[in-house]
Order: sequence, then C-alpha cells, then structure tokens
Amino acid sequence: MDLSQHVTSHIDVPDHAHYIIGVVILAVGITGMVGNILVIYAFFTDFLMCLSQTPIFFINSMHKRWIFGKRGCELYAFCGALFGICSMMTLMVIAVDRYLVITRPLGSMGAMSRKKALIIAAVTWVYSMGWSLPPFFGWSSYIPEGLMTSCSWDYVTLTPSVRSYTMLLFTFVFFIPLSVIIFCYCGIFRAIQNTTKLVHAHTLLKTRIKTRNEWKMAKIALIVILTFVISWAPYSCIALTAFAGYADILTPYMNSVPAVIAKASAIHNPIIYAITHPKYRYDALLSAGNNSITVNSWTNVQCRTEEDTDSLFTLCFFVSDLFPFLMTWCTTDQITDVTAPQYILQNCVNLSVSALRTVLCTPINAINAITCCNICCRYAG
Repeated sequence: MDLSQHVTSHIDVPDHAHYIIGVVILAVGITGMVGNILVIYAFFTDFLMCLSQTPIFFINSMHKRWIFGKRGCELYAFCGALFGICSMMTLMVIAVDRYLVITRPLGSMGAMSRKKALIIAAVTWVYSMGWSLPPFFGWSSYIPEGLMTSCSWDYVTLTPSVRSYTMLLFTFVFFIPLSVIIFCYCGIFRAIQNTTKLVHAHTLLKTRIKTRNEWKMAKIALIVILTFVISWAPYSCIALTAFAGYADILTPYMNSVPAVIAKASAIHNPIIYAITHPKYRYDALLSAGNNSITVNSWTNVQCRTEEDTDSLFTLCFFVSDLFPFLMTWCTTDQITDVTAPQYILQNCVNLSVSALRTVLCTPINAINAITCCNICCRYAG
C-alpha cells in the first residue's frame, strides 16, 4: 500500500481544526482510560481502544498529518477495528445473557460458569480477530481517512475486494449482532410485561426482588448498548455512503468527526455506571482522592422505622445491588444476594447499633454499613 495514494494533496483545512479534534480525542482518551480502570474487567476493550487510539490520534492532529508511516497506519487501524468489533460482540453476548436469565430463569441457572465465560470471551476475541486481519492479506486495506490524522479500513475505493469486505463486515459485525440485541431486548420487555403482575401476586418477596434486580441489570445493559450503537451510527452512515458510490460528496470533516464520535463510545460506560451504580460512584470518589467519606460521615445514622416488611427487605437488597460478586457484612463470610437479608437478620440482630458501627462503618464498608445499621437498629437495643 502506497500511503501517498490515499493522502489528498490539497485539503483546505485550517490548523485549528486539527488542534480541536486533537484536544477532543485526548479528552476522550483520558476520560475513557481513567473511567474504565474502575471496571477494567468488564470493559477491557474500551480501555484498550482509548490506550491504542488516543495518543496517536492526538499526536497526528498536532502535526496536522499522519506521521507514523504505512505500518503504523495499519496497526492503528487494526487495533481500532479489533477493539471496536470485540466491543460489539461483547454487547451482543451481554444481551443474550440477560435474555436467558430473565426469560428462562430455570434453564439458565448454573449455565454460566467461569470456564464457560472464559470460553465465550475467547471466541469473541477470535471472531473479532478474524474480521480485523484480512486487510493485512489483501482483502481491503487499512488507509488514512478524514483529515489524514487517523486510519481505518478502506471503505472508499470502489474495487470488488473493498466492497465485498465492507459489505460482509457490516453484515456480520454490525447488522447481525444488532438484530440479535434487538430480538433479545424485545423478548425481555415482553417477559417483564407478561410476568410483572404474576410475580408480585404469587411469588416470594426475595424472588420478586431478585427479578427486579435482574431487570435493573438488563436496563443498564440496554443503556450501554444504545449509547454504543448511537456512537457508531454516524461512522457507519459515512462508510455506507461511500460503499454506495457517493464517496465524492464526503468532506474530510464528514469523515473525521464521526470517527471521533465513534471512539468516544469508550467513555460512555464509566459515565453510565457513575449514574446508575452507587458502588461505582463510591470507588470513583475514592480513586479521585475524595477522603471526605470517612467513618464520621456515617456516625449519625438515623434508624428507619418502616413497619412494612417489603420496605425492610428492599432496603437490604439495595446493598446487594452494590456488591453482586462479594459482600462482607458482620463477618468475613462470602454470601450471595439471595441470602443477604436472612444473613443480616440472623447475625446482626443481637449486636447494638454502636457495635455494628464499630465493626462495619469503615471507609471500605461505608455503604453496606449504613444499610446494615439501618436494618438492624430496628431489632437491636
């Protein structure tokens, strides 16, 4: 690939346009890397997207051209393709998982083990790799795009190789996964709508709350998926416009701005979690150096006086939402969200409120401490 073939000799773009795009992509990268560190295992691909794309994009924008040569362009575009495709596949897997858990709870019990999760993750990466490597071997190619400060796969050249790759890429890494996601969430909405009244009328309280928690997780996953799809939609429209043979109407700005928006999808997940997940907000405050959340912040806890048992258990399950994987209450035993209410009532009931605060109200356990104290103070003297 001759890099000069794909760099327009005269692009009438003012210098400040490069600088603005560079600063924006730098802000996106910093936000995405810092935010995703807190959920590194869940959004590993987003973190890698920021790490691999942001510094290079920013440096090129400051130089107002691509400066890393042919091989650098190919590697940059390859990383963007790999991590972007892997993110889409991961979101599809999440949607399928939520669909099975909510619509077929009995059939999905015990279905997802650590081994199976690792296998699914490996398959996702291999699948993504399979669609990211072909441009290295002559099926399409990786070239500079937009303001010539970033690179992507060639969706502009009207050759059979480029057109076939673009068509199949969109089909198997965008439209099919998106269709699966839509199907799953339509099924989830139908299941919730059909079973809500039945669940509230005929099931145990902890089952109702568990269903509510599963639905909450599904809604958060849906928000993540929607923001991802919306972020990549402008870029997809540009690529499909070029694929349809109208590349001549696309300006450098029309190519570069959607690319920045697409890469900004990496910062959405930390923001969504910061809004919807109290435990994540607490970790974010600690990582930001906010030391104002201390034991003293929780010493004046007002005991709840609700007589409604449902309110009591709902309060208790509030904490189970924060620590879905490991929750430590009055002892160091590991428990699950299903056993949390009974565990608290059995083990905390004989402790005084002051004792509970002494044991639990530490900075690391501040959030679950306040709930445990609020619950137990109704029963402890």
